[in-house]
Amino acid sequence: MGFKNDKKLFLMLYVYVKKYKRFLWLSLFLICMGNTMGVVQPYLVRESIDEGITRGDLVFLKKTIFFIFFVLIVNFLSFSFYQYLIELVGQKILIDIRHKMHEKLFRLNRDYFDGHFVGDILSKIVSDVEALKGFLAGGIVSIVSEILRLVFITVAMLFLNVYLGLMTLLIVPGFLLLTYGVRKSLKIGYQGLRKTNAEINHLLDEGINGIREIKFYNMSRKMLEEMGGANQSYFKSSIKINYSYSFYFPSMELLSSGALIGILLYVHYSLGYSVSIGNVFAYFLYANMIFNPLRTIVEKMNIFQATLAALERISHFLGEKMEEKEILVEGKEIDDFLQDIEFKKISFSYPNQKILFENFSLTFKKGKKTALVGETGSGKTSIVKLLCRLYEIDGGDILIGGESLLSTPLKIIRKNISIVSQNPFLFSGSLFENIRFLNPNIDENKVRSLCTELEVLPFIEGMGGFERRLGEEGKGLSGGQKQLIAYLRVMLEDKPIVILDEASSQVDSHLEKLIEKSSEKLLRGKTAIIIAHRLSTIQSVDEIIVLKRGEIVERGGHRELLKKDGYYKKLYFLQSIMEKTP
Repeated sequence: MGFKNDKKLFLMLYVYVKKYKRFLWLSLFLICMGNTMGVVQPYLVRESIDEGITRGDLVFLKKTIFFIFFVLIVNFLSFSFYQYLIELVGQKILIDIRHKMHEKLFRLNRDYFDGHFVGDILSKIVSDVEALKGFLAGGIVSIVSEILRLVFITVAMLFLNVYLGLMTLLIVPGFLLLTYGVRKSLKIGYQGLRKTNAEINHLLDEGINGIREIKFYNMSRKMLEEMGGANQSYFKSSIKINYSYSFYFPSMELLSSGALIGILLYVHYSLGYSVSIGNVFAYFLYANMIFNPLRTIVEKMNIFQATLAALERISHFLGEKMEEKEILVEGKEIDDFLQDIEFKKISFSYPNQKILFENFSLTFKKGKKTALVGETGSGKTSIVKLLCRLYEIDGGDILIGGESLLSTPLKIIRKNISIVSQNPFLFSGSLFENIRFLNPNIDENKVRSLCTELEVLPFIEGMGGFERRLGEEGKGLSGGQKQLIAYLRVMLEDKPIVILDEASSQVDSHLEKLIEKSSEKLLRGKTAIIIAHRLSTIQSVDEIIVLKRGEIVERGGHRELLKKDGYYKKLYFLQSIMEKTP
């Protein structure tokens, strides 16, 4: 089962490798050329001793030395070009895999991010891909080359003397048995390293992003204990690998030394036969040479096991469910989003949670402002997520102008929807770049003109002006300042559907009034969905939908709902009392 899985992983890798197979064939040729020159060297040494030095033939000796020098030069050039070429190919393959993973990252289902830590995802894209480098940069070609080198050396040794060659080759079965013995232990160890490395990345991510809370609540010791546990797990996996190699390499040395002793004994008991001094030198060189490819293969096996562990995690990541599914219903793509939005008998539940919506229906009238109200977990935000297809419905349909939303590509859907969230995300860069983030072609004059029209230019200047550089996630700005930037982003667009998720909850009263005033212009002629927590901000909407546990319990205008003795009226007066309480 393990072998089949390993084969499957390397077939996945081959998809990226085959693009550069011509370079790999050239690399294989170069390294085979270099290895051939290396195998020829002991033979030339033997000839220089037996034919040149022993017989005193200086002319032959000079010719042999010239050939040895030529072999060394070819060997040097072959390995130099091979090393450059294989590193180049390895880096290109890594770039391709990392690009594929980045592409996948932005197309994953939202529930993937709900169930995975940021540190684990980073570990897969950065550390696991980097772990492939050693194998790609020579691993594939080098293993093939070293096997061929073993064959060349074996043929050369048997050609010189069959008995000495066979005696030296007695090491190979022992090497294979040792290799098979440590393979499983190494694989488990490297899987542990990759897993604990992901855990360490996760803890570091939490520690950096949550540093304020950690310091304020004196949680440093707890975080250090968790990091200590992860480091200990990493240490245990490393020890497992080191233990395997601490047994493996001394055993290899013992086998190689035994082979050399065997050669010496054979020479000693065979002095009555024709065994030349050159043959002895040549066999000592070949005996040492045959151990080098064996050691190299062992080192590549080390990389091979690390590669398998990394490939397994990369394979799982690339095999995750994509966000954009196949077309679920027949119909044509939506080309006019300024139409009624209808949730038609939908059902939906988050992974491993109870059903939130079952046979749920709701219509948002085109060009109207509709507010969603309800307690936490009632389904307000979920409706918006389903409309944007951040999650997919389990049953039913979502229609816009009578056409199914499921028959329209995500890119088109999201081109027609603007969102101002309660906690907007800002990117590193200037204030101006963040404001025009959704439309990079807008110039600063247009942005400045909009801010002047909305009377918020003094607030922008108070933040440091359009040129101010923002840190990661807009650190240094207040929640209200972030919301203002998010609001300006949407004002610069002209999309038919606008979603406001308590878009002014963190701004002060003066700025809130300016935003409310400009909202009239923003939402005019558009279909607006407003998720409201503060009921005082939605009194002028066309309709209020009151939700409770995934069901509509009330609907109507603000005044109409206050006339009823229902949930909305109780909630409204409760909030009014709390706002008046000092």
